[in-house]
Amino acid sequence: MRKKEWSLLDTFEESDSMLAVVREKTGTVRQKRTVDGKTGVSVYYLCKHARKFSCPYQMYHFKPEVAGGRFELYEVGEHCCDTAEYKSGLTRKQREAVDLAMKMRQGLGRPTQLIRAMLNAQGNEVPNTKQLKNAVSKAKRKFSGPPVLTTTDFGELIEADFTTLTPDTDLHEVVCPVSDSSSPERLFAFFTTRYLLSNLSKMGATTLQTDGTYKLTYEGNILITLAVSDKARRLHPVGVAIIGKTENAAVYERAFEAIATALQKAGLPAFEPDAVMSDGDPCITAAVASTFPNARRLTCYYHMKKQVQKRMGSKKVPKDRRQTILEEIRSLQLACSDAVFNSAARRLLQRWKQLGLRAFATYFKRVWVKGPLRYWYEGAAMGEVSTNNGLESLHGRIKRFGTLRKKMPIGSFVKEMNRLMEEWSRASETHTFQSVPPRTLSLEVKGFHWSEDPVNKDFVAPQLRTGTYFVPGSFANEMSYRNYGRCDLRGRFRTFGHFVIWSKAYYRVFRNSANLLLCTCAFSAKMFICKHSIAIERMKFDIDVSLKAKALPIDYRPGRGRPKSVGPALSMD
Repeated sequence: MRKKEWSLLDTFEESDSMLAVVREKTGTVRQKRTVDGKTGVSVYYLCKHARKFSCPYQMYHFKPEVAGGRFELYEVGEHCCDTAEYKSGLTRKQREAVDLAMKMRQGLGRPTQLIRAMLNAQGNEVPNTKQLKNAVSKAKRKFSGPPVLTTTDFGELIEADFTTLTPDTDLHEVVCPVSDSSSPERLFAFFTTRYLLSNLSKMGATTLQTDGTYKLTYEGNILITLAVSDKARRLHPVGVAIIGKTENAAVYERAFEAIATALQKAGLPAFEPDAVMSDGDPCITAAVASTFPNARRLTCYYHMKKQVQKRMGSKKVPKDRRQTILEEIRSLQLACSDAVFNSAARRLLQRWKQLGLRAFATYFKRVWVKGPLRYWYEGAAMGEVSTNNGLESLHGRIKRFGTLRKKMPIGSFVKEMNRLMEEWSRASETHTFQSVPPRTLSLEVKGFHWSEDPVNKDFVAPQLRTGTYFVPGSFANEMSYRNYGRCDLRGRFRTFGHFVIWSKAYYRVFRNSANLLLCTCAFSAKMFICKHSIAIERMKFDIDVSLKAKALPIDYRPGRGRPKSVGPALSMD
């Protein structure tokens, strides 16, 4: 056997400086053995990857047992860590494929199919299922960090990754101003940015939307989202809260209080919503009553309709009557005030009882007319959102583009929400909060031609001096204007059919508390603007439409698809 040829690397007076060179050369200070000789002590060191790659590189230092003796550092062999194959487990090519696949998937899920496809394309051997599973688990830990197993680990993760919220914090930096990791039952962490919080101070941000979403983490944590919608019907997230496995009124109260705490730390004005929109969760109802006693608890119309459909079978509603009932509920949802809703609902319940639907009528009255979820109609908050569809869509985007519809460790999920919230914050700055509904060209065309109609001019002209604006609707021939005004003043109807005719005979155009011109027609209830409000603005307030709108015919319809950014190079008449 050939004797090792050791070469002197350097000499040192202190052990610390000598060990620093050992650590730099071998990657660690890993002692192989210690030899006590007659003239001194020798300590041998191995490469960090000696066992993994059989790396032959070694070092040793010698310290003579004499006064003032210096440390002598020797080395032998060369590193092969960058080229040698692993002694066990996956080959180097297989490990590279695993790392590349994890980077492409951002550490989410188990990308075993992608790894197999990459190895087959390169002509390399594919490992067995068990080896691949273990390799993916190890790579996920390397990319995502160690899993959060305890609430203490969760608290340390929050402290390490998020800075303190102050008035000088960057607008788009994600912060966690409120957190609690004292126990699994009290687990709570609220995430937001200073720009997202600033949307609560915008004019028109009066309705807070909230809901919870599930199946995001392996640990079963629930995500609570909070947002507001502008007059362009665009959702602007405010913040999210990660809680434990239990969803109750207390956690929603903490989420609402976290908004107030975050606003105070950011130096922004306090927020007191006029209404809170959500589904029929009783936990949210109790939390709203406790935290915002002056706010109305609005119910999402979409969720309300789904719940009614589910109960029709148990309440013995015939199948041939169900679609008609849903159409009647759709008409009732357009009630423009509390008094109108109560009167119309009373007549509708009488109608159902006369048709033998007493059980369904009793259920509908108890839950949707007299219960805490009764504010599901437009008149409960005119000019505000009537569904929670924007928030449900946000939940879908989190699962589609964030978690890729796979459950994640909570540590990885926190990092993913950090990335998503920064994207939301910058997107909210690009698409700013709109306090006024946008005017589209097609609406301006309709408003212009409506205001130029002689019949409409004669009807509206006397009202322009009084400040009260009523416009004829599609059922104006079915009811006189005097009868309409009498019902509008008293809010009473003879039958439910009478209410349906009244709601479409004439429409009232008025200004709300935010000085926004609204109309009681169905289009304005959903879009916050219509041809009637545009016509009144033109006839009363001299806010004219564009010249292009005046030149287009009344039957103008915008072309399908996205508008072209560049016109044709040559147009010939």
